[in-house]
Amino acid sequence: MRQIRILRHATLGAALLLAGGAHADPLEAGNAELLGRIDAMRGEIDQQRRALDALR
Repeated sequence: MRQIRILRHATLGAALLLAGGAHADPLEAGNAELLGRIDAMRGEIDQQRRALDALR
């Protein structure tokens, strides 16, 4: 179950990253909030990876 949650977050993060990358300059395009969400998701993914590594 935990691996599914990690995969789901990674998939969402990738989708948000692709959406943000569609603009030449995401900040000028009004995507500051999107970039913040991407950073938050990256942090969450890193935290979940560390937790998964600790279980191994």
